[in-house]
This record gives sequence, structure tokens and C-alpha cells, in this order.
Amino acid sequence: VKMAVEPVAVKWTRVETSDEEDVLIVDATDKHSDTEDEEPQQTSAADEAVKTRTPCFVYVVVAFSVIGGFLFGYDTSVIAGALIDLEKEFKLVAFQKELIVSITIASAALGAMLGAPSNEKLGRRPTILMASFVFTVGAVLMAAAPTTSTGWFMILTGRAVVGVGIGLASMTVPIYLAECAPAHMRGRLTVADNAAITCGQFVAGVVDFGFSFLRKGGWRFMFGIAAIPAFVRFVAFFFLPESPRWLVGRREEERARRVLEQLRPRGYRVDRELKQIVDNIQEAQEENQQNIFMKLKSILTKRHLLMALVLGCGIQAIQQLSGINTVMYYAPTTLKMAGVVDDQVAIGLGAVVAFGNFIFTMVGFYCIDRAGRRILVLSSLAGVIVSLFLLGLAFFLVNHDAQPACASSNSTCLHSNCDDCVIDDFCHYCSFNGSYRDTASIGVCVHSDSPFYNDSQRTCVFHDPTPQSDKQFCNASEMLPLENVTVETYEYCPSRYSMLTLAALLVYIVSFAPGMGPGPWTVTAEIFPNWARSVGNSASTVTNWLSNLLVSITFLHVTRYLTRFGAFWTYTGIALGGWLFLFLMLPETKGKTLEEVENLFKGPVCPPLGIAKKKYKKLGNSTDPH
Repeated sequence: VKMAVEPVAVKWTRVETSDEEDVLIVDATDKHSDTEDEEPQQTSAADEAVKTRTPCFVYVVVAFSVIGGFLFGYDTSVIAGALIDLEKEFKLVAFQKELIVSITIASAALGAMLGAPSNEKLGRRPTILMASFVFTVGAVLMAAAPTTSTGWFMILTGRAVVGVGIGLASMTVPIYLAECAPAHMRGRLTVADNAAITCGQFVAGVVDFGFSFLRKGGWRFMFGIAAIPAFVRFVAFFFLPESPRWLVGRREEERARRVLEQLRPRGYRVDRELKQIVDNIQEAQEENQQNIFMKLKSILTKRHLLMALVLGCGIQAIQQLSGINTVMYYAPTTLKMAGVVDDQVAIGLGAVVAFGNFIFTMVGFYCIDRAGRRILVLSSLAGVIVSLFLLGLAFFLVNHDAQPACASSNSTCLHSNCDDCVIDDFCHYCSFNGSYRDTASIGVCVHSDSPFYNDSQRTCVFHDPTPQSDKQFCNASEMLPLENVTVETYEYCPSRYSMLTLAALLVYIVSFAPGMGPGPWTVTAEIFPNWARSVGNSASTVTNWLSNLLVSITFLHVTRYLTRFGAFWTYTGIALGGWLFLFLMLPETKGKTLEEVENLFKGPVCPPLGIAKKKYKKLGNSTDPH
């Protein structure tokens, strides 16, 4: 026989003690004065068995729902490998590379905005159907693009279209799962969507690696394959139910009862849960009748809902601004920056990073309903801070170790070493004599328009490779075409510290995946009351995508102007500030119903650390819907 304590709704109240000190105390239904004195209630073995036997239909709903997460992860990550092929076939510069990555993110933010009215008026299920259809169209459009300037615009258009589908699904699926899931496993089922995201990222890495061996056109398969799971989800959702809480909000209690009976074990007291949902919605009946803009105004004018909104938007922004998608979108590019020269090796190692992300997300799946959201997120972010610092240190060593470079006085590529040279889109590094690692050798940083640079073969041409000529060449007042010696150019500089960078990336993923990966999506799906859930979750999701856009569209330029190590140390500082924010703001929501979570924000931002536990007393139950 197991012992359990009935969940208690709480409300913080300020009172004055005998020593004239204001103290915050807790309201809750209880005849006793202290939490420690509360007698635990006994739960029968039969009731416990009912609680743990989850119907198979729940897993069917989850399996088809998380296809959205899979597509989210796949399409935002497949670009990492496709970018290398696209750069060669379309001769992309840094801005074009950032654009093709970021246009999907920008349109995903738009999709998340559109998701709020769609969820309110149409429901969760039709919104997911719409997202599946839009994604399928975008994937087919990209795969069919020709290798011309018209094809380039078709790819951009397709990336924008799939972004809308990703945005619609990214804000809707966590809500749908949270509203359908039993309270005791809501965290795990919501994390399942994030696990699907990381699975999609890993599959994207494998697909990128497989098709990287094609000499041309591998990117078509990378983009087009995603249409298959999107179409499967589109068909499946014609047969899956609507969220019971959305149905109750539309006064369709009988349909909601039938859905709950499908989603709960045999013998489970469906009437009790349905009554709790109905009561919660009726208490907020006035808010339920408002349009989206009035609901947003209500959120902004009610303190506890404003706190929830600040937390929801804040935790989503921290997830992105701590640099996760610089790792996932640009993993092969980052590894090449660190000195991995071969394209296939860089893409393959990127797949290894994605696999680590998937495996350690499953750790979060196991722990989130056991350890709790708060401790998992804070410990995860602490590891992220350490690993970002190590990434910056690795790139600092790569830069310090780079071979020197020289240039003529009239060259615009006046960089001091190979690492600084190759960051510049218009400059190329050529090593004169010996191997790259020959310490007696020096290289030259030449401009794309230099007569010494052959763009079609990506080589430099010199007349005499001796050290004497190196010095004369670098000091020459004019650069004339000489044709005796041909040497290979370097897009990125080989380095003895390449594996240190890979190790730091893996530490980052091991730290990020269990907590900061699934945690923000789980928390934002829980913290808003039913009437504000679509609007609040939409605002949080838009914040995530806009933060994602900011990082992805600026990453390559930030690495150029702040240096690569400066960029990652900047992300370190942001992550440290985010840890302090979450330490103060993030409550524990483990084991509570969605209706109970709302009351957590009626207390202080965080319980004052100087007040002893014995001064927090239970007085009465809070039923205030506002």
C-alpha cells in the first residue's frame, strides 16, 4: 500500500506577526496549522493500479502528434548538411546562408502567431491538420526546385512555407498533449514531443551524411523526404479526437466526456476530472467570452498571469539565446571552422552531435516527472554555461594555433592568420610550401578577385614556392599573374584542437538535452489557465522563434565581428543571466493538475529566502479564478 497526499491549491497572503514583521503565508484547505502535521491519506492498491494503467489509445494519440516535433527537428536541422551542397551549387555568401536558415524561423514565428486564433476558433485538431498540409506543400516545392536563380527563390519560398507549418505545430502540439494527458504523466508525454524534435534532428544528420556523397542534387532528397511523415500525420489526424478542454470551452461536455473515457483507464473517475475542468472554465466565463486581444489585455493586467507570461516568454528566449541552434543548425559548419576539413567528416560528426541530443533528451523524458521541472532545468542550464565557455576556449586555441598569413599592401584581405582570413567571405587562404602544419611555411590571404585566385578550381597560382619568394610576394607593391606553381586554398583551417571543439559540443548537448530542451515547452504548456492557454502559449512560442531567428541570422556575422570565441563567450554571459532569472521565477509544477498550477503564481516571485518554513501556514482554499 502506497501513501499519497492530496494535491492542495495554495494562495499566498501577507499577514503581520507579533514582532511586527510582514510574513507571507499560504492559504489551503486544511484543518491543521502546519504542513508537517498533515496526515497522509491512504490510496488503495486498486486505485494505484488504475492510475498507472494507461490506455493504448493515449500512446496512439502521442505517436501521431509528435510527428510534428519530428518534422520541426528534421527541417530545422537538415539545412546544416544541405547548406554545404547549396553553397557549392548556388555559390552562396554568408548573408544568403543565414537567409536560407533564418527564413524558416521567421515564418515559424508567423505560424505561431497565427496559431493563437486558429486554436481559439477552430480547435487543436484542425490546426494540426492545417500544419501538416502546409508542411507537405513546402517540402515538395523545395525538392522540385531547379539549379538556377529561379530554383533559389523556389527553395526560399519552400523554406518559408514549411516554417509556417512548423510554427503552427510547435505551439499547438504541446497544448494538445498537455490537455489530453493524465496529470501523473503529463510531463513525460509533453517531453515526448521534444524527444521527437531531437529524433528528427538526428535523422536529418544521417540523411545529410548519406546524400552528401552525391556529387550534385543531394539537397533535393534531404528536403523532399520530409513530405512523407507530414502526409502521414495529415491523414492520421482525421481520425484522432479534439482536446477535451477545448470541447468543454465550447460547451460540448458530452463529447469531452467521450474523449476522456478514451484517454483514461477503465475505472477512472472521469466525471470528477470533467467537473474540475467545467468548474474551472465556468469560473473564468467572462474571460472565455473575450477575443484574443482582450484576453491578452487581461493577462497583462492580472499579476499572477503576467508573471506566468514573463516566465513563459523568458524561459523560451533563454533556450534559444543560450545558443542551441548555433550548435544544431551550424554543427558541420562549426566543426569545419574548428579545423575539420573534409565535408563528409564534418556532416558525419554533426550527426553524432544530433544523436547525443536525442539520447540525452530521453534522460529528460525519464526524469521530468520524477526529479521535477525546476531542478532539471536549472541543473541543465548550469551545464550549458560551462560547455559554452569551453567552446569559446576551444575556438580561442584554434585561432591562436592558426598558421600566419600575409598579403600585399594593396590587398583588402589584411588578415594576420589563416583563421581570421577564412572568416571573411571574400578572402581565401593559400599555404606556399610544405604541408599546412609545416611551421617553416607561411601562407597568403588573397581576395576572390585576385589574379592569383582561380575560382572554378579553388586554387592559388604562384611562380616560386621558396620562403624567399614568400617574403618578396607579401611585400610586393603589385600582384601580377604568375603561373608556375598551383596550391590548394583552405575554406577552413586544419587545427590540432578540432577534437576539443567536438568534445565541447558533446558536453553542451549532454547538458542541454535533458532539461533546457524539453523543459521550456513543458512549462509553457502548463502555466496558463484554460481560457488564456492559446494566447499565452502563442506569445511564448513566438518569443522562442524570434529569439531563434535573432541567433541564427546573426551567428555567422557575430563570429566574424566578435571572433568565434567571442561569440560563444557572449552566449555564456546570456546563459548565466538566464540561470539567475529562472532561479528566481521558475516554480515546481510536477504532479499538479493544470487547474492547480495557476495558483502557484499567486504567491511572490519566489519565496523570500530569509523567512523560516515554520512561518508558512495553511489557512484555507483559494478558488479565485483571477
